[in-house]
This record gives sequence, structure tokens and C-alpha cells, in this order.
Amino acid sequence: MLNFKNKGDITFINYKKILFSLPSQLIAIVIISFAFGDFVPEVLKAFFLSISLSIKSMLIFILPFIIFSFSFYSFARLKTGLIIYTALLLSMMCASNFMAVITSYYVSIVSQNIITVEFANVSSKTISLESLFELILPKFFSNANGLILGILLGIYTSTQNKNKLLQLAKNLNNTSNKFLNNIFIPILPIFILGFILKFQHTGTLNIIFKNFMPLLLVLIAVYSIYIGTAYLITMSFNIKRTILAIQNIIPAAIIGFSTMSSAAALPLLTSGAMKNSKDHELTQSIIPSITNTHMLGDALGIPLMALSLYVVQYHNMPEFSAYITFAISYVLAKFAAAGIPGGTIIVMIPVLESSLQFTPEMSGIILMMYILFDPFCTIFNIFGNGLFPIIFEKIWQRLK
Repeated sequence: MLNFKNKGDITFINYKKILFSLPSQLIAIVIISFAFGDFVPEVLKAFFLSISLSIKSMLIFILPFIIFSFSFYSFARLKTGLIIYTALLLSMMCASNFMAVITSYYVSIVSQNIITVEFANVSSKTISLESLFELILPKFFSNANGLILGILLGIYTSTQNKNKLLQLAKNLNNTSNKFLNNIFIPILPIFILGFILKFQHTGTLNIIFKNFMPLLLVLIAVYSIYIGTAYLITMSFNIKRTILAIQNIIPAAIIGFSTMSSAAALPLLTSGAMKNSKDHELTQSIIPSITNTHMLGDALGIPLMALSLYVVQYHNMPEFSAYITFAISYVLAKFAAAGIPGGTIIVMIPVLESSLQFTPEMSGIILMMYILFDPFCTIFNIFGNGLFPIIFEKIWQRLK
């Protein structure tokens, strides 16, 4: 993570924070596993794999509660009494996320030769690695039930002005964020290690590692074209206004890149978005509502990462009908995501496993990929959220 300290015209970078940041830790795990994995005893690899699978079981056990708390708070804090406003806000967020996810499917078809490498019969030459043990926990209710219950209770809280329920939603949201920030995020390197060692042991890590840089380049290209075009269209193809609108969001994007958090960039994003809009009060009400739910960087990036892994695993693209199911599930699950490093992918793993047949190993790899790419995803999440109020304002003025 970058930590900028401005002194006059000179910018100092906290290299210690960069060195010990989560992406740096994950990069170190990949490099060390890649270089020295052959010297690690198989039983030790199996032990770390067992730890990783056990952590995943604990996450799956608590995930319905996390999804419930995030979706409950997300809907409970929406503006009360403005049915048309709320309906428009939700429908635009859903439509924007859905459109981006669908776009990624067609981009993936075109770019598969770039972002994936064939197995070349690697699977027939590799040795499997089995876990020594795995923690099995009961599942009291599903992620879908947690999401639906949170949405319904949140809508009830918002429409009925239930302040006590709103406070409860806020407390539950804070508890979930503390769990992710103070417990899960710190042990992510341990969680990833077992899966990385298994992929190194079976030879698949070489394939995945070769894909990272081409995939990142494709992601950046897609982000730039998609969001740049969206700004250009919204500004009626006025180049000067388009550049100015983008410039107003750049400070927030820098904060988002350095912290990997859309929430951390909220003050600067609100300030920049207000410069691009006419109705400042409307913009101030929109930005907090969309920060954790409308993320174009995630909606474009996660499907591309997922499809890259899917083709490597299954040697073809998923059926479009199955992908539509994934897209709809993605849009709904987005209301349960947190604006923290890895927040979106944590709630998306069950969606990937149910809709696109992701294995536990694939889930571990995409979690690592997302953390590594998260700074870039966050930049374009913020640029997308900087554009959203302008589009909303234009439509809202026509409906008033």
C-alpha cells in the first residue's frame, strides 16, 4: 500500500508499508513457492493445504452472517420516503453492474488466446496433493437466504424509519468489518499458501503465473476503453469536458490505489464528483450509497479473472445460460460486499462455486489474483462511481 505524505512540492513514499502490504506478501508467497516448492516435503505441503481448507470452511460458516449484515445495512441506510429515488438508484446500480459483467464475457471470448495458456497435457503428468485433515462445520442457512433476509429487513427499516433497526444494522456491519479487517485479512497469506503449494506441486502454478501479466494488461485496456467511452458519451463527446471530469476524480483514484479501498477515497470522490455535477446535494447523497455496491472495476475484472481460470480448468468457455445465472447472482451479491481489500471476492466465491463450478483451489487462486489486482480494480471502481452521479442527475431531472 502506498502512503503519500506531502511536504511542499515533494512527495514521500512509505516504502515500509509497501514492503509489508498484503499484495507484497502474496507476491512473496508466489515467488518463494515457485522457487523453492520442490524442496518442501509433501507432508508439509499437505499440512498447509489442510489449514487453507479449514480456514475456507470457517469462512463459509460465517459468510451468511456477513452477507446478511452488509446487505441489511446497505438497504437500511438508503434515503427514506423517496420511493422513486431509491428505485432509480437501485435499478441503475444493478443495470450498470450487469452490463459490465456481460461485457466481460465477450471480451474474454476475444482475448482468451492472450489471457490463458493451454494445459498442454500437464494434468496427465502431475501428482495430486491431498489434505491431511479438513474442518467440517454445519451450515445453518445459505448465503442466498442471508442476502434475501438482509435486503428485506433493510428495505423495511428504510421505508418505516426504524431508527433502532438502523442502529442494529450499523452495529452488525461494523462487527463484520472488524472480523474481515482484524481477523480474516491478516491471515489471508496463510489461507492462500496451502493452495499455492498445491498448484506448485501439481505444476499448475507455472500456467497460472504466466497468465498474470497478460491478464493484467487486458484488464487495464478494458478498463480504460470501457470507462473512458462511458465518460465520453456522458459528456456528449465533448473532449474538453471529458478530460476535466476525469481530472476531478484522479485524486480520489490515487487514494483508492494506495489503500485498495473505495471507502477510504469517499471524501475526495465526493468532492471531485460535486465538481462534475450541478446538483451538489444530490451528488452528496448518491456517493455514499453506491461506494460498496457499484464497482465497475470489479464487475469487469472478476469475471475476466474467473473466465481465465475456468478455461484453464475446463478447456472451454461456460455456457452463456450458466453465465447469465452467474451475472444475476453477482449483481445481487454485490449488495453484500464491503469496501475493503478483498471485500468483493470474499462474497463472490460462493457465487463462483455454485454458478461456474469453481473448485476450492480455483477459489484460492482467484482470491489471490483479486488481491494482487485490487489496486487497479479500485482505481476504476472510483472512476465509475465518479461518473454515476452525472448520469443519475440527468435521468433524475427528467423524472422530477
